[in-house]
Amino acid sequence: MTTVAEWSAEFDIMWNNIMSNQAPGLSEYEKSVFLTDAQEQIVLEKLSPKTNIKGEGFDDSLIRQKDFESLIVVGAMTTYTPDSAKQLDARGAKYFKYPASPKPLIVLNEMCNETVGTIIKEYVVMPISYAEYMRLMSKPYKYPPKGIAWRLKMEENSSTPTVELIGRFNGTPTYKIRYVKRPSPIVLANITPSIEGVSTAQPCALPEHLHQEILRRAVNLAKIAWSEPKVEQTQ
Repeated sequence: MTTVAEWSAEFDIMWNNIMSNQAPGLSEYEKSVFLTDAQEQIVLEKLSPKTNIKGEGFDDSLIRQKDFESLIVVGAMTTYTPDSAKQLDARGAKYFKYPASPKPLIVLNEMCNETVGTIIKEYVVMPISYAEYMRLMSKPYKYPPKGIAWRLKMEENSSTPTVELIGRFNGTPTYKIRYVKRPSPIVLANITPSIEGVSTAQPCALPEHLHQEILRRAVNLAKIAWSEPKVEQTQ
């Protein structure tokens, strides 16, 4: 399927078959929402070894890497200063926001460095949990090992996820990530309101052999949504 007309027609055929023509037709906006949700679910499942049958992640399959190579980008993290009430670590932690566009879906690699005189110091960023952070703070030496920076996920700031980076920095390091970006929405017509900021028609940008899987998932999502009991409102 290469055009939005083909996507829309295939959706209608499968929808009518699965519902035996008992359900009302769906608008182009509704179909676009289900297709976009299905696409993201499938991408996440195929990239995470915990959520697919073969137990393969991104690095375990050459086919998977080929499927999603168009979604891999490198972006710079930007610094920001959080409210002082939210700054827990007093050792000069640095705070960063993820790229706002394109939005990250899964982070593959992280690296930061800083220039001290003529020397470039590089740090490998290691994600740690809040429980691991407390365990590390109980040790006599509370800093990351040489060449390592700890990263803690923080709250969302203006819908953009933020992180706290802890390391023996001399200044503010440069922080970059390689990540899988969120796939562009599948939009079947010019619509209002937009879906993830996209309001003009565009088909799926992923490889064609994934299209039928996305379509089947979208129709099933629509069936679940239509079959859910409606809550009657009372005055």
